[in-house]
Amino acid sequence: MKKICWIFSINVRGMAPFGYSTTMNLRQAKSFQEKIKTLLPAEIVTQFISYDISSNDIPAADLLVFNDMDSNYLSEEIKKQGIAVSFKDMVSGNTTVIRKTILNALNLGGI
Repeated sequence: MKKICWIFSINVRGMAPFGYSTTMNLRQAKSFQEKIKTLLPAEIVTQFISYDISSNDIPAADLLVFNDMDSNYLSEEIKKQGIAVSFKDMVSGNTTVIRKTILNALNLGGI
């Protein structure tokens, strides 16, 4: 079983989330998240979070995922342990490319 922690939005000390994913309306964001979960193999558990950038904590997961636009807000430690997916692919619904990127990062590219 592999765990992905997707930093879907960013916040500071629990204040309102910000970041590029927050430009998606709630329906679009939920639909995107559900589609990602169904496209990935059953042995991959995906958790979508809002990450507090004022914290030094690094989420526990086999892979951290975030969009390339929000990576500017994240620490170097998180960037080293994770992968950036294209925000353009997210908003355009290009989940096939995102799926391939995630599976390759987990060394599951053949699935």
